[in-house]
Amino acid sequence: MAVKPVILTVDDDAEVLGAIERDLREHYRQDFRIIKAGSPEEALEAARTLKQRGVPIALFLVDQRMPGMTGVEFLRRAKDLYPHTVRMVLSGYTELQSIIDAVNEGAIYKFLTKPWDDERLRAHVSEAFQQKGMADENRRLSGQVESANADLAALNARLEHLLEQQRQHAELLQTQASQSRDLIDELPAAVLGVDPDGLVAMANRRAEALWSEAGGLLGRQAGELVPGWSPDDVEAGVTVSGSLGGDAGASLVTISGRGYRMVARPMSGSAGARGSLLLFWPADDRKDGHA
Repeated sequence: MAVKPVILTVDDDAEVLGAIERDLREHYRQDFRIIKAGSPEEALEAARTLKQRGVPIALFLVDQRMPGMTGVEFLRRAKDLYPHTVRMVLSGYTELQSIIDAVNEGAIYKFLTKPWDDERLRAHVSEAFQQKGMADENRRLSGQVESANADLAALNARLEHLLEQQRQHAELLQTQASQSRDLIDELPAAVLGVDPDGLVAMANRRAEALWSEAGGLLGRQAGELVPGWSPDDVEAGVTVSGSLGGDAGASLVTISGRGYRMVARPMSGSAGARGSLLLFWPADDRKDGHA
């Protein structure tokens, strides 16, 4: 069963307390529990006890002139316990400046004078509860927005971390690719990387020197540079001119009037796309004579 919120009334006049209780109980007993306190100290003790038990207080309705502590002073202290509770002062005295100060500080919601009109008192209380309901809903929605913003900030942080990891991985791959290219450039053989369509996608420095008259190798058909060769030959394991002695799988090709040994090997990328790697180095004098 849900705990009913409390209306806490405070007045040092027992008759006034009884009259307020009867008036409020008649209209709010279904939704609220009404508690009376004959002094500010008693009311603060009751508020502390209710706070410890987790019981909400919906309204403080207090007299202004009480022994030991004014109603405004009590509400200032009660605000620390229940910051979002409606706070109203009921008094037969008009201490304008203290009331103005209390309203400006947010210590009280409304100041009512004695003797009060029952109908107007109930109207003010109902109005206060409506405004409190809207304020509570705004706080709830604000809490949801703050929670969503916190989740979004955490997600952004995770994404930034993943992007940083990807950036570092890309830099590593770029470094590895650069180092691999440097190694290929230093090989004592000409090297061509050919895509599945037979187009040259990579050439090292010796290959550029070997075909220096071609005016750039990238994007050229490898079959134009190596007459008689086709990407299908790699898949089928076919050499251009047959194997050369001890160089199993090597072909003898003629480039710019000079004989070269050529080895073609299939290669595949991470996406499964295949291509070919062609290596060329000069044939010896005996084999050059058969070119």
